[in-house]
Amino acid sequence: MNIEAAFEQRLEQALLLDPAASTLQALDERIVRAIARVPEARASRWSLRRASRPGLAFMLLAVLAGGAVAGSGLMGRVAESVPAFASAWERATPIDQTKTVDGRTVTVVRAYVDANQILIGMTARDGGRELAELGRVEVRVDGFGEALGLGGVGDSNRVETAHLLTFVTPVGVGDEVGITLVAWDLPAIFRFDVPNAGGRTIDPELRAHAGGVIVTLQSLTISPTVISGRLEFEGRPIETGESWSPIGSVTSRGTDAGIVIVQPYTDDSRIVTFRTVTGSDAPAGTWTIKIDEIVGHEHGEQVRLAGPWVFEVPMP
Repeated sequence: MNIEAAFEQRLEQALLLDPAASTLQALDERIVRAIARVPEARASRWSLRRASRPGLAFMLLAVLAGGAVAGSGLMGRVAESVPAFASAWERATPIDQTKTVDGRTVTVVRAYVDANQILIGMTARDGGRELAELGRVEVRVDGFGEALGLGGVGDSNRVETAHLLTFVTPVGVGDEVGITLVAWDLPAIFRFDVPNAGGRTIDPELRAHAGGVIVTLQSLTISPTVISGRLEFEGRPIETGESWSPIGSVTSRGTDAGIVIVQPYTDDSRIVTFRTVTGSDAPAGTWTIKIDEIVGHEHGEQVRLAGPWVFEVPMP
């Protein structure tokens, strides 16, 4: 099955949710997760041709429907579409590197790195004749190689296109992160350094039981813009279904973040990774990870496993 077909299938499954008032938030979260899984399947080689595949078209629609702040500018409007992006954009380091080839200009505007994400803002212009295509983008981190792609959003006006791309930060990067960005379709190579805003990671290996399902919290990473974690699901209901994803929240003093982006449990990947769209500048303290339910599919029908599975995690 190709990427486009897989995306459509997952999106259709997401829309099977009961639209009762009590599940509207869950519906929103499933749609966001369906969008987020498309780029991850392609690793970090992006192909951001406008409206050339359903994933990007839907992503762009989500940005525009989210409502932009008037007068914020194109790139600011894109950043404001997702809280984690907006926070990272405000903290990002100005790069302002521009390359022009055959009348097409690509600019790396800003970049940001913390323990969870690498965020890079880019614009593209095509000499005023037509909207430029950013094309395939690859990010390499010094000492770690190619970074895994997470997601991205984009928008355009009559002059340029603007994109925010996010990648997984490799474990063990230093205080200053060297990045090489390859814009394959220009072609051009950008080289720049970005300070690491950091974060904290703990591997608690905590287990919780509910309804015959065991959930293990393997890791938790708190950074200024994102909270992420890894879960393992076990039990007969899990073994007979597929595409299991948690719905829940991560809370601590001053932070209440919903789990909205998930790489689900599948036969190929039995470890579930989750992310929020907000982070914390104060990781020390006790964090509560609460999984209210686990949603998946069996024989084409949606299955909802009731929790809760609750973890209390002391972060040093």
